[in-house]
Amino acid sequence: MTSYAPYENPQYVVVVLIEHGKSGSNTGGPMLLKIYQKLIDLGYIDKKFLKRKT
Repeated sequence: MTSYAPYENPQYVVVVLIEHGKSGSNTGGPMLLKIYQKLIDLGYIDKKFLKRKT
């Protein structure tokens, strides 16, 4: 599973490869979320780029 952030001005690419992981959304998704949350917590990604669920 490969993603980039922030959406408007990409500066980071994260690739998660889990051997025998079956589907990306069930295995790689939670790992991506943790990595991006850490990037936000450390100040690498500004919180203004977070999208709110409505």
